[in-house]
Amino acid sequence: MEQLFLVSVIYNIYLMYMFGGKSGTMEKTIRAEYVCNAGILLYFADYVIGVDVFASCENGIYRNTPSRQRETIFRLIRENRLKLLIFTHYHCDHYCRADVLEAMRTAAENDNPLRILTTGQTAEDLIAGGADPARVVICSESSCYDGFGQPSKEEPGGVKITGFYTRHDGHQYENVENLVFLMTYSGQKIIFTGDAAPDAVLFERIGHWSKQIDRMFVPFPFVGLVSARKKMEKELQVKQVAAFHLPRPECDSQGWYANTCKVCAQAKDSLPEPVFLTDPGTDFS
Repeated sequence: MEQLFLVSVIYNIYLMYMFGGKSGTMEKTIRAEYVCNAGILLYFADYVIGVDVFASCENGIYRNTPSRQRETIFRLIRENRLKLLIFTHYHCDHYCRADVLEAMRTAAENDNPLRILTTGQTAEDLIAGGADPARVVICSESSCYDGFGQPSKEEPGGVKITGFYTRHDGHQYENVENLVFLMTYSGQKIIFTGDAAPDAVLFERIGHWSKQIDRMFVPFPFVGLVSARKKMEKELQVKQVAAFHLPRPECDSQGWYANTCKVCAQAKDSLPEPVFLTDPGTDFS
């Protein structure tokens, strides 16, 4: 009996190591790599998805895509592993047309069916720059997409993506289309909000999709504003929060990072302690 018990323990440890979850759920691990301001590479079992990975603002206060991370992105494209890039909107701290066009050319040269999933405004800008319209997908709120940007009701590769449009934070950006997208993979639910305003409408819409969220990737005001925290807590039960879009230290004259950390430390709500993503190359798994 003791031998059987030992075998059972070893088997369960093996399952947790291999699948990143409990033996009964067989959840697969998603490795997330921080790339730039609000840019993330998501590593799945067989492929990679990039979100807002090309930040390139001249004299901006946020983190542009470093050369090392840019090289990683293009290597993944050449290796035919990175097959979908998602851009939540067209601002330069999330999207660079020149870099996306170069990524699409590199994909074509390497027989990679890379697609871009994005907003109508961003798609228009890309196509105006010469992008192949067949490779640019405008996210529709009535459609689901697989991990390769193809409309699908199934989950080829284990990924399903749905999205909706919401108000960009800041009244001066009220005409900017901002894409919030919801991703499921092996039972896990993941949210990327882009630069959405952290208002009640946003959290209600996410809650209609699912109140149980495994991971949220959000700009720092989502956890640094008490009002935003209350709205999030009211509608959602979140296991992990990754907060980014923080200014570079030399540009943080208002002390946004320190103030956000202070709010989080003093919070009495049920939200998890966020992981602050500030160093490109950092893994969040």
